[in-house]
Amino acid sequence: MKNVLLTICLGVALVVMTSFAEATPIVAYEVPFETAGNQTYSQALGMNFDVHSDINIFSLGAFDDNSDGFNREIKVRLYDRSNTASFLVEKIFATGNTGSLIGGSRFLDLDSPLFLSAGFEGAIVAYGYGIGERNGNKGSVSGSWTTNDGGGLLSFVDGGFFGGTAYPTRTDSGPADRYAAGTFIYDAVTPTPVPEPATVFLLSSGLAGLVWYKRRHRNS
Repeated sequence: MKNVLLTICLGVALVVMTSFAEATPIVAYEVPFETAGNQTYSQALGMNFDVHSDINIFSLGAFDDNSDGFNREIKVRLYDRSNTASFLVEKIFATGNTGSLIGGSRFLDLDSPLFLSAGFEGAIVAYGYGIGERNGNKGSVSGSWTTNDGGGLLSFVDGGFFGGTAYPTRTDSGPADRYAAGTFIYDAVTPTPVPEPATVFLLSSGLAGLVWYKRRHRNS
């Protein structure tokens, strides 16, 4: 009887844990490890994306030429394209092995997740590349980096934008992932899961049975 009750409780616990499992964070602009840059452009490089389902942004990332640490300070900012006078969040990557290396980009976590609702139109902008720390540009060669839309959570739109040290306004040609430069980590916002009635019943029954068994065993 004891083994049966323990099996029930463990099974129910597994169901509940599975119900509350979190989504795997997604890298928006994915650059392979040890990708080499091909351009020494020191001004801003921007790429646009549209949000189709509520997401949280957890980290901002910067492409690391050859994945060997930064030789120049790189700034990465995320903008709302409807109001580009100021950025929403920024991370500054100091020289050296700043941030966590994932693929060919380094990431710094935000102080708290940035919520972006469906319909948001954003831009990821990076600047500071140049001699000693190159960015990537698909305009001159075929770049190996790609995008990850999280199964339709995002779409990557327009060509690149460049110029200045704030929000770039000069239009470049496509593709939408024109540059190896700024990127971010995100995942879907999902409502807090509520266990199904059957799960609640199983959990209650299993716990009640375990209590009954312990009392019976104690009184015997």
